[in-house]
Amino acid sequence: MLRANHDGPFPCRRTTSLVQALSQHTRRAEDRRNGESERRKPHLECLEPRYLMTATPTGDWQDLLSHGGCSCSVCTGQGLNQIFAGTATTTTTGTGTLATTSPLSSIPLLSSNSGATAKLFLDFNGHTQASWGSYTNVITPVYDQDGDRTTFSAGELNSIQEIWARVAEDYAAFNIDVTTIDPGSSADRVVARVAIGGNYSDWFGHSAGGVAYIGGFYNGAPNVGYVFEDALGNGAPRFVAEAASHEAGHLFGLYHQSEWNGNTLVSSYSQGNAAWAPIMGVGYYSQRTTWHNGATDSSPTAYQDDMAILANASNGFGYRADDFGSTLAQASALASNAGSVNFAGRIGSNTDQDWFSFTTTGGALNLTLNVAQFGANLDSVLELRDATGTLLVTANPTNSLSATLTSTLASGTYFVVVRSTGGYGNVGQYTLAGSVPVSGSVGGGGGSGGEDTSGPQPEINVLNGTVAVQSGGTISFGSLQVGKFVNKVITVKNTGPGVLNLESLVGTLPPGFTLVSNFGSLTLASNQSTSFTIRFAPTTAGAVSQTLNIGSNDADESAFSLQLVGTATPAPQPEINVAIGTTAVQTGGTINFGSLQVGQYVNKTITIKNTGPASLTLQKLVAAEMPPGFTIVTNLAKTVLAKNQSTTFTVRFTPSAVGSVSESITLFSNDADESSFVINLNGTATPAPVIRAIDNGATGFTSTGTWTRSTTVGREKDIQTALKGTGTTTATWTFTNMPPGIYRVHASWTQSSAYATNAPFTIFDGATELSTVRVNQERASSGLTWGGTAWSNLGTFTITGDTVRVTLTNAANDRVLADAVRIERIGDLPEAEGAAAAASELHGLPVVDSSATTSFHSSFESTANNFFWAPTSFFGSGATVMAGQSQLTPNSVDEVFAATADARPELQLLESALDLLRVSNSPSSSKLTSSSSNSSSSLNVESPSFETLPTNWLLDDRLDALLN
Repeated sequence: MLRANHDGPFPCRRTTSLVQALSQHTRRAEDRRNGESERRKPHLECLEPRYLMTATPTGDWQDLLSHGGCSCSVCTGQGLNQIFAGTATTTTTGTGTLATTSPLSSIPLLSSNSGATAKLFLDFNGHTQASWGSYTNVITPVYDQDGDRTTFSAGELNSIQEIWARVAEDYAAFNIDVTTIDPGSSADRVVARVAIGGNYSDWFGHSAGGVAYIGGFYNGAPNVGYVFEDALGNGAPRFVAEAASHEAGHLFGLYHQSEWNGNTLVSSYSQGNAAWAPIMGVGYYSQRTTWHNGATDSSPTAYQDDMAILANASNGFGYRADDFGSTLAQASALASNAGSVNFAGRIGSNTDQDWFSFTTTGGALNLTLNVAQFGANLDSVLELRDATGTLLVTANPTNSLSATLTSTLASGTYFVVVRSTGGYGNVGQYTLAGSVPVSGSVGGGGGSGGEDTSGPQPEINVLNGTVAVQSGGTISFGSLQVGKFVNKVITVKNTGPGVLNLESLVGTLPPGFTLVSNFGSLTLASNQSTSFTIRFAPTTAGAVSQTLNIGSNDADESAFSLQLVGTATPAPQPEINVAIGTTAVQTGGTINFGSLQVGQYVNKTITIKNTGPASLTLQKLVAAEMPPGFTIVTNLAKTVLAKNQSTTFTVRFTPSAVGSVSESITLFSNDADESSFVINLNGTATPAPVIRAIDNGATGFTSTGTWTRSTTVGREKDIQTALKGTGTTTATWTFTNMPPGIYRVHASWTQSSAYATNAPFTIFDGATELSTVRVNQERASSGLTWGGTAWSNLGTFTITGDTVRVTLTNAANDRVLADAVRIERIGDLPEAEGAAAAASELHGLPVVDSSATTSFHSSFESTANNFFWAPTSFFGSGATVMAGQSQLTPNSVDEVFAATADARPELQLLESALDLLRVSNSPSSSKLTSSSSNSSSSLNVESPSFETLPTNWLLDDRLDALLN
């Protein structure tokens, strides 16, 4: 079971300081008791500024996905974009987004130690992992700095080169190949993959810049780590390289280096200082990072020897073999070519020294030792010693990691010594260049360098595997499909007594062939060998024959010629097919989302099938790039489809404005003739139903005469009442800027025996009076619950203008109460030929009082035939209405909501029909009486008790229950 030091997943207080110390993370007591052997168990780690995350070690690596973590700015990488913006000119060789772009296949093929079995694969080209812990179908997009994931810009290619160089420097001491070339294997103890690209939000779900399992290279946990370049200064090479080396360190079994003050844990992740920080700490803000031997967060005495763990038997790759002699007795000859020195070396430990000897008749010595151009770990020292080993000159500047040595020499034998300043982790690569005074002969020993032409002569020999190849001979790469590749390792051996100086092959490969790895050494002493690797990766079908010349100082074979031949056959091609249901869609075709109201939405699920023999690789749609009105509901479930495999994605059309919409999306894939598959998206948006409510005292409400206000009850905790009178005291609710159409009007009031039983509400279409409805205010409004308020229906009305006005007067038999009025647009205006009939429709609804007697009041001039026309005209447009109560704000006074498609249109149609049936089917015992209300005539219909109500009245009760 995992244990964390906090209650939630993010224990650290968020801070804006980029160097805020991280909160303490605890581990199991067993860690402290059992020491480092226990700590080798698999364990999930995320990277500082990449969301540092530590889970307790356990034997079951899948359990490690239950983790704790830190959300402070250091852990999450907040601010790195700002840092990058200020340091981009010095942290990368990239030139930004350039007009020149290259296909994704043009990624630099780089190897730091191509002969090593163990590989640290930096994957910039996109990666799909079927499962990673509890995550499935984990997709990492290609490394991207310019927003274009279909090509690499020149700046991105330069950034990739720099990231590789920095990571290669960190692992230079170990017998592992840091490479950008896919090893073609994912076996434990062979390959550690760091997938670089995308954002943590793509799949991980926690703010992070990187994540990896501890020991994933050699135990049962995944041997893939991730670096989310979006969180690292938009892929800034320095930050991404720090993340990659750090995450790879976890895969090789390393925990974090921590900071202690006595027995108090200061920070779980050591930040070092401005000059230096540990790779397994927080190294973004320091000029130099190295491996470290320091305390973890388990205990101030629980030290982690980074280099020893990296080289241990669990990983199996160990240290790289020493390249030059390390003592005076083992000194390698300082290789030169006519006195010119230029070769590379490596300091593999803080005690390693590279000794070089030379003999001279005297003259000027000028040598410069340069450390790695990017991310140097080595702080170098350059020494000159005499024939006895006595130190003559030391170059160890305090302001530079490199060193330069100059001296004027007398004749004799001398030694040049390259070493580090001696601190832990002070290892790395270097080049030694300059000149030494020429003598009769300068020997060439076990490393790089050259030889004067006056001594014994070299002899170049070339082998393809174990088979010797003569100059002009052929190396066949065989036959393979376009899009695939084959590598050949060519060995060059010096069988002569003199030093063989080789020329670099960089930039010399003919078309169709690429250099996977250059010569391991450009200078070979007698019987020494080196190798290089060439890749044949044809892009078009046909036979290929090219010439490669190997330049050297071999007198009779200075341009050793090799014929490189191969045959490319056409590659199987994928074929993209797109369909909606069973209907195929061609590129440039249209998917019609139909007509719907503003605020509603409709989804379309689109199927993509690969009908070709080769795998179809798709790019996911980018949510931010969807056209207006359209969104992605579910993205592509799979991005790689084998023959006859399918996947789907779902697009939603949600119009925000009335009108026709015509947009398009593009599906990108590796289909040769439909790599950009365009789909047109069409739809039409119609007006949405409108619901508005005005409370007494709110904007839109006016009153005349004397009203008494109460602030304890009502829709918005206020009502106002007026004594009965002649109708000169009024309350008016005015709704402006309303679209013409059919409206249902509701009002709300509280109950009291002191209120009128015939309070008159009059509805106006602009200035035109439509109807007066009298209501019983001794009983509270009811029938519809909306926005937390109970409302009574005053009827359905045709509004031809843009203003709806509802007026309540005191022309009643007791006090009248004004609270709120609600209107709801439920349909379009009737067709033109029905306009006359529309003016004669019946408005009103029954109101049930405490004695179970129903009163119906309405102004009308119509025949029974007119009544049955109204519902058809109301709902001819098929309008739908959304209750929308969950979206209301309790104190809203003007609320507008879009409709959703449900059963409400049919129910509303029935209710409107019932409004009409209530009068035409009223009981025979009902009596009609005439009364006067303001300027309109009204009918008072008194119905019998519920026991004798006809069927349509009972149906209406059930309908109200359904609607409300």
